[in-house]
Amino acid sequence: MARGKLRIYVGAAPGVGKTYAMLSEAHRRVERGTDCVVAFVEHHDRPRTEVMLHGLEQVPRTELAYRDTVFTEMDIDAVLARRPAVALVDELAHTNVPGSRNEKRWQDIEELLEAGIHVISTVNIQHLESLSDIVESITGIRQKETVPDEVVRRADQIELVDMSPTALRRRMAHGNIYKSHKVDAALSNYFRVDMPVGDHMALALTGRVLPAEDRRVLAAFAAQAAVVLDRQRLQSQAEQARKLAEGNRIRTALLAAVSHDLRTPLAGIKASVTSLRSDDIEWSDEDQAELLAGIEEGADRLDHLVGNLLDMSRVQTGTVTPLIREIDLDEVVPMALGGVPESSVVLDIPEELPMVAVDPGLLERSVANLVENAVKYSPEGEPVLVSASALGDRVELRVADRGPGVPDDAKDRIFEPFQRYGDAPRGAGVGLGLAVARGFAEAIGGTLTAEDTPGGGMTMVLTVPTAAGHQRARPDLPAAVTS
Repeated sequence: MARGKLRIYVGAAPGVGKTYAMLSEAHRRVERGTDCVVAFVEHHDRPRTEVMLHGLEQVPRTELAYRDTVFTEMDIDAVLARRPAVALVDELAHTNVPGSRNEKRWQDIEELLEAGIHVISTVNIQHLESLSDIVESITGIRQKETVPDEVVRRADQIELVDMSPTALRRRMAHGNIYKSHKVDAALSNYFRVDMPVGDHMALALTGRVLPAEDRRVLAAFAAQAAVVLDRQRLQSQAEQARKLAEGNRIRTALLAAVSHDLRTPLAGIKASVTSLRSDDIEWSDEDQAELLAGIEEGADRLDHLVGNLLDMSRVQTGTVTPLIREIDLDEVVPMALGGVPESSVVLDIPEELPMVAVDPGLLERSVANLVENAVKYSPEGEPVLVSASALGDRVELRVADRGPGVPDDAKDRIFEPFQRYGDAPRGAGVGLGLAVARGFAEAIGGTLTAEDTPGGGMTMVLTVPTAAGHQRARPDLPAAVTS
């Protein structure tokens, strides 16, 4: 005789619906003509489970007396005599009443299987023998009824039955698992470990057991806390996405800079050198001077572009280390004007200005970028005005041009890397000058902002600490004041 096959519905927790699932399977088999009987099913007064027993043949149970109480158990002999094709036997880990033929229900099932009867059974996962220590460490409850893992491993089919903590607690609240007077007791035992909040969080509870009403109030507050945590999580994800998008934008702009702005001066230099080395043409002194001037101009442009790229990488990686010392502003600013025509800038640096506490090299590079940007956008014949004034423990340097200006909503954006404003032509730089200028200004304890020039244009306002006040800056001072 062939041994029967065993199918087990494993519940992730009490009340998830494993018995209901077993009875649903039984109805499907009966509809297909399978001889299926209920050998033992415990509905625990759950209405929906009890209804599922309707229409299924039930083998009468046997009665056993123990300590002046009568208990019912599966009647093995009656099931063997009935000899169905499939028998439903609930609660695989159940311990039989003393005086029964076998100590455990899984041993009763073994007899049915040996007799060639297919069995469908159920068990909660906390009753597996190998998990008893883990379950106790989590719930604080020692499982008295267990089933050897080997019994479950020998099953021909295993189906897991589970649901979300929120849905399980909803079933509990609606009385679909225990009667209302048993809910508090259930929550204080197996179901007391945590309080699900949303789909991804749970509130861990310690201390005295709370009644159901108090837990509902606590759940309401926990739901509010979950909303805050979800909002923080979403904000963090949005910030990560923003940084990723910014990184992608910078990489795209850098590729454009390498592919065009850096290659353009290289192409000009190569063309001039190739022309000078050619034996086919005899160049006049004037032509040679023009070609050499083109080489020099291309090399200067290349040096400036590469310098800005390197400076920006230092700013973004936080490797700018300023060497602060006291120095007069009129010693630094004139040195920053070497890259523009002399007639394109007017200086107004009073001699009575206090000394400033800065890194001269970083300040010079910052001012140079500001002046070069202003000259680039100023109309022909309109020189850029570079002026300075003292304001408390700060010195304010203003670079004013008469160009087209910038709308208020774009004044902060122009300091981002790889920004070209308006109709700036290709080859006018990679859009790093102002970003580098602000990065260096902040590295030496200063600020850099943009404001409108009275009468038209834009003014860059660079503030740096004076020598007497650089140890303790005053952040309450305005970043830009019209001098």
